[in-house]
Amino acid sequence: MAVKVLLERVIHGMGTNSMVHVICLLSERTFKTSISKQEFELLGPKSATRAKCTGVTTLAKWPVTGNATSVVVRPPATEERSNELFLACSETKVDGQKHLRFIRPGELEGLRMIVRYLNITHLRAAIAPLPFTPNKKFPKDGTLTGLLVHGKADVSFFHTVITEPRAFAADFVFPIRYEKFAYMFPSPRVYTSGFAALRIFSLPVWTLLGASLLFLTALLRALTYVHKCKSDPGFVVLALFLGQDTDRSLTRQRKASVRSFLATLHFLCFMVSYSFTGGYISYLNLRGHEPVPDTTDKLFEMLKSGRIEPCLGRNTFINVTLANPSSRMVKRLHDTVADWSPFFTTSMHECARRTVQRRAVMFSSFQNLERFVYSHKGHVQISSEYIQDYTPMGYVLPKASPYKEVLHSMYHYPCRETPGAPRPLFIAFYSTDGTGHLSQHNRRVLRTRLHS
Repeated sequence: MAVKVLLERVIHGMGTNSMVHVICLLSERTFKTSISKQEFELLGPKSATRAKCTGVTTLAKWPVTGNATSVVVRPPATEERSNELFLACSETKVDGQKHLRFIRPGELEGLRMIVRYLNITHLRAAIAPLPFTPNKKFPKDGTLTGLLVHGKADVSFFHTVITEPRAFAADFVFPIRYEKFAYMFPSPRVYTSGFAALRIFSLPVWTLLGASLLFLTALLRALTYVHKCKSDPGFVVLALFLGQDTDRSLTRQRKASVRSFLATLHFLCFMVSYSFTGGYISYLNLRGHEPVPDTTDKLFEMLKSGRIEPCLGRNTFINVTLANPSSRMVKRLHDTVADWSPFFTTSMHECARRTVQRRAVMFSSFQNLERFVYSHKGHVQISSEYIQDYTPMGYVLPKASPYKEVLHSMYHYPCRETPGAPRPLFIAFYSTDGTGHLSQHNRRVLRTRLHS
């Protein structure tokens, strides 16, 4: 089992006789039980103190009963090195049963980026991600819901090893939201206009056709002027096509029919010559579909040309990611449109309606877009390419921290959840007073920040 293997990695580094504390947080009550490495496999629902953790199945699902919000596995506080392993992120309902949703691979990618900030700040702390909603009251023992870190850290579970002591311990809370922002665009459709045939060829092809027609006209006009062959039947026909009045006995309808015939003949000759270059073969295989922004390059091109407009609701993508782009792709998207304000809407349904009408593309997270794709099936699609970003939601640093200027450029965002928004992933780094508890100063700083 995936969880069992991960726990054995943690237990293996602590010795055979070490004890592991399994903590299940149920509302405001905390149940603790100390079990050995061998006894951990027998964890089940029979014990009263373990009734809310029904057993280890896989890393993706851990069935629970009650309101468990997190599961933390860590060694005793007496160990010099703290191995903190946080498993659960939030609750989900599958087939009417509650399951804990565990850390996704994408969130682990976000944690790799945090290592760079650890190297900058020279922290001396452990790491534990958790879903976080500020409680109405701060716990007296100095712990946050599902979080207590202290001492050195070995977070190899997050593909990062931090075991050496740090020269300086900075205390702050650094929440991170990892998002994949996609866009929804209209499904491709076949041209329905009466001028569909005119759109099959590209602009260079039509330019070549027009240039060849003008060249032929100029050449034949020159021949008629140089050679006074008005009695020649061939030149009479060409003269009619070129507008030369060689024979006044011909009617206007006859002249028009001859010119139409020659224009058609010229177009057929052009098609035959075009087929020798392989263009006609590609024409036969070409689907007459309207262009759609199914790739980010096409999206940027169509947005810049104004052929399609963006549509954004008042969500995290606007408030945080687009306003303060931290990745190269988001910055490129931000610079493509000169002014985003006309494209902000208060309703995501309005964005979906405009996308179905082939007027706009809708930006949001995958979770929101999947709902609209299901309701407008066949009319819209989600881009296979996405725009990913790591959004720093906020941080707390002591006034005397020499690293405050390093993190000053990060975007400040309230540590609160908005209704319907995905829960942010909080990463906490802070030192303790040596007993595993927060100092009074750190407790006061965190309380002020979280409840502001």
